[in-house]
Amino acid sequence: MWTGAAAARRFAAPLLLAAGLAAGWSLGRRTPGGAAPAAGGTAADAEARAAAEAEKEMLDLSGRVARLTRSLADAEARADRAPGGEGLPDESPAEGRAVLGYDGRLGLTVLAGGAGSGIRRGDVLDVFRDGAWVARVRATDVRAEVTGARVEEIRPGWAPRAGDRAVAGEQRRR
Repeated sequence: MWTGAAAARRFAAPLLLAAGLAAGWSLGRRTPGGAAPAAGGTAADAEARAAAEAEKEMLDLSGRVARLTRSLADAEARADRAPGGEGLPDESPAEGRAVLGYDGRLGLTVLAGGAGSGIRRGDVLDVFRDGAWVARVRATDVRAEVTGARVEEIRPGWAPRAGDRAVAGEQRRR
């Protein structure tokens, strides 16, 4: 189990790289490509402003990743302290896995249940609330008792939230 600083390093680096690349960053430059100089300014000024804005955004994303990492570690700790032995209670795949948390900006969810309950990296799950389809997620970080999943599709005007159920994919919109 990853906890503390080790979990932050393990979880944050790939997410920050993916977020930066999704935002249009290239691996060879510190600033987003194509920054145009402001009226009366130089290209270097525009690049410096873009770098400052990008650094601010990366710090914000780092904070969000750290909060998600802590949430995941807290879920693992709660699972280890669950009554009746280690881990979360076993849930049948038909009942689904509980959504423990969601970060809309990063598009990530934390689900109860992990490798110990049969979830594998790359598995697709559909999220439901009171029988209504909410989102489709893909498992990206599978631990023993919890899973981090990236939202691939979401119902307009809805968002996953704690208490929703995630079930094995292809059961959408029954």
